[in-house]
Amino acid sequence: MLLCMLTGVFFFSTFGCKNPFAEEKKKPLVRELLNEYLAEPGRYIVYWDGKDKNGKYVEIGEYIVLLEFGNHQEQDFITAQVGGKPGFNNQGNFIPAFFVATHLETPFPDPFQLLSGVNLPFALHEPAQVKLQIYAN
Repeated sequence: MLLCMLTGVFFFSTFGCKNPFAEEKKKPLVRELLNEYLAEPGRYIVYWDGKDKNGKYVEIGEYIVLLEFGNHQEQDFITAQVGGKPGFNNQGNFIPAFFVATHLETPFPDPFQLLSGVNLPFALHEPAQVKLQIYAN
């Protein structure tokens, strides 16, 4: 029996410690929104305009948001619906603050109208290399 950790929670497993997000990276990468070293702890809100890496609006449907920081990963799901106005939901910003753990917060609005985009908030408790990616589901 092995002692494994999943998003800060330890558990015992007889099957080994497998990365539960390894399968997500086998799915098509829609867009990488962030890949940089963030030196200041706080709450970040990254705005996704609903476009893929080629600048075209994605299809209506469900997408996976994957946040990677250090050796940790968290994910959430978002749903794109028809409609909206370009940039309408854009609330991207940074607020310096203290957090006890880095974590992905609930995207808003969700579901979102594709043309209006969606906000992807996360809390960063210490400086780290951070990636925020969107995958097809």
